[in-house]
Amino acid sequence: MKMEISDNRIISIFVPESELTERGYDQNNHEATLSLLNHLIDEALLFAESTQDFPAMDMPSRTEVAFIPSQGMYITITLLENQEETTDGEQTVILEQEDSLFVFPDFEDLTRCAAKMPERLRKSGKLYVYNATYVVILSKSDFSMEDDYQLVASIVAEYATRQVDTTSVVVNTYGKVLFEKEAFLEIARLFPC
Repeated sequence: MKMEISDNRIISIFVPESELTERGYDQNNHEATLSLLNHLIDEALLFAESTQDFPAMDMPSRTEVAFIPSQGMYITITLLENQEETTDGEQTVILEQEDSLFVFPDFEDLTRCAAKMPERLRKSGKLYVYNATYVVILSKSDFSMEDDYQLVASIVAEYATRQVDTTSVVVNTYGKVLFEKEAFLEIARLFPC
């Protein structure tokens, strides 16, 4: 595990895929992945606090995680100045594939999600009806920056459930397309909250 501390506020961690495998990482076991992730974050915070006088345990923080196949896991922990900087109900979402699927049980959740999303990030998402639910497919290729992709996924995760049992190929084949592209932009335009 490689770790870098900058501005006494941000910890950047990289865990190569070989080390993740040694630690028991299994991308198909979400519960085990979260447990490993929590362990890695605790390990980094304790190390930073004991060696760098890093006040990690006393302050709120935001954690962002990205797994890149054949490379490893990138984790960024940012200490926040105060509680107001945190977003209520914010979740960490681990995105591993080029496409990530999110299931919305209700269209109203989609409209609220689109309304909450920053306007510059709404030009993303494909929307389908599949198995009596609404499925949004987020593609990394829709974003010029990895951070934007992670931010959109975190917002979407507040309103939807990450779908790991179904692939985008299945949804493309058997689902009905509602918006081929820029789904959040179209939803916000057509159904303003």
